Amino acid sequence: FGSDPEWTAGYCTSQCSPEAACPSGSHCGNPSPNEQSTICLQTCQASADCRDGYSCIDKDQDGAKECVPRPTFSGP
Repeated sequence: FGSDPEWTAGYCTSQCSPEAACPSGSHCGNPSPNEQSTICLQTCQASADCRDGYSCIDKDQDGAKECVPRPTFSGP
């Protein structure tokens, strides 16, 4: 995720699993339906907890909100 253009300015993380917990302030989640692995994501309560370009949503619908790239819309 560090160099993925969708993740504005990169996103430092590590892989996680039930056996490998995430550090305090983050939780194990899967931000992309195209990915098989889970990563540690910053936990948040509101978008103000996230840096610019990111929103606080429960993208992987696991019951915990995380800071993920704000959706960009393109269209007519």
